[in-house]
Amino acid sequence: MGEVVKALPGCREALRGLVAPVGLDIDAETPHEIAVSILAQLIAERRRY
Repeated sequence: MGEVVKALPGCREALRGLVAPVGLDIDAETPHEIAVSILAQLIAERRRY
């Protein structure tokens, strides 16, 4: 990854805005619950802006 950042101008700034949602902490256990927690995080982020 460091090589990419060095090779591409502006890459560092683009990576700062990258978001990797892992879900809200709702003690999800099943894949369905994890999916719901990730969607909840995405909805929460969207409504902040």
